[in-house]
Amino acid sequence: MKFWKKPKPDKILNRALNEKTPDVPWHMDLKIFITLLLVDIGMLPGGSADGVYGSATISAVADFQQWVNDQRGEETLPVNGEVDQLTLLYLQYCKDHGMMPYGTPT
Repeated sequence: MKFWKKPKPDKILNRALNEKTPDVPWHMDLKIFITLLLVDIGMLPGGSADGVYGSATISAVADFQQWVNDQRGEETLPVNGEVDQLTLLYLQYCKDHGMMPYGTPT
């Protein structure tokens, strides 16, 4: 089931140019912010937002990127475990809309 339309490149570009990182609180490290997003959407277990971009985080990001591609039916994101601007925008989108790729964690 596809749940979003492909974002228009100009909209993504405008947002990327206007925001270095979407909604990152000024006092928060980007690595912690990314892990918090992953926790919020159920890709990492709660309490794992320690700011370490280790193997668990890389794996969670790659799983998320693959999930986005599967939902979109095309290779929208590179599946490499690295958070680029577009991956960050999709993470933020999922959090903002209460989306959990693999359902509610138990």
